[in-house]
Amino acid sequence: NAFCVKAYNIIPGNGATDSDINNTTEAEAIWNFLDTNPGFTGAVSINGQTYNIGANVEDAESVINYGGGGGNFGNNDFYGSIQNGAITGGEDFSVRAEAALDIPEGVWSIAIASDDGRKLTLDSIVFSGSAGQTNLGGAGFNFIGFEDPTGHNQSIGHFVVGPNGLQTNLDAFFWERGGGDSFEISIAQGIHNSFNTNDFQLLRDGTFGWRVHKSIPEPTTALLAVLGVGGLVTRRRRRAD
Repeated sequence: NAFCVKAYNIIPGNGATDSDINNTTEAEAIWNFLDTNPGFTGAVSINGQTYNIGANVEDAESVINYGGGGGNFGNNDFYGSIQNGAITGGEDFSVRAEAALDIPEGVWSIAIASDDGRKLTLDSIVFSGSAGQTNLGGAGFNFIGFEDPTGHNQSIGHFVVGPNGLQTNLDAFFWERGGGDSFEISIAQGIHNSFNTNDFQLLRDGTFGWRVHKSIPEPTTALLAVLGVGGLVTRRRRRAD
């Protein structure tokens, strides 16, 4: 069981007028475009900016723990493992991790750490609080993150899961404008307002009883038409074991 990991980079030239990702909002806008244009590479205008998308790749990883030296857990997976090095550190790029999760009952803290900015979304939950470096989402929202360039640090969200557990989807990404880079997703039992590796563990299948299932797209509209109304789905993604 693994995360679906996607990555793109932005390169100058070929008509592109802005070769930088300046904030999380820009990085997410590019991901939203790629969601509806899978496999796209080349120059594209998004919200008045033109980006030249170079590599646009997908792979599977058992744990999200990448780094260029800033990771709290060390560096046991690297961007070079995504599609044989199509994405490497130091470029203008973004890496995204998606998974379907089974979360057991309890009070939880989830941390997304990165250099530069980041965003983590959990469908069907509402964070009761947040900590760390957070200027996106937090209490009352289903996402946490940081909008701006930054050195390696964490955005932490707190939430509660009831007695029957929870099936939900995780969608998290970070972006790097240039220089050092890192990206981690980790969890802890209880409410934690600061990050430490005694309580937090990297999120992988089986950690604290969580189950991680690779996330795959739902059937296309054309396929749904073939399936008929009975084949309609209500979830954006489903699990692939």
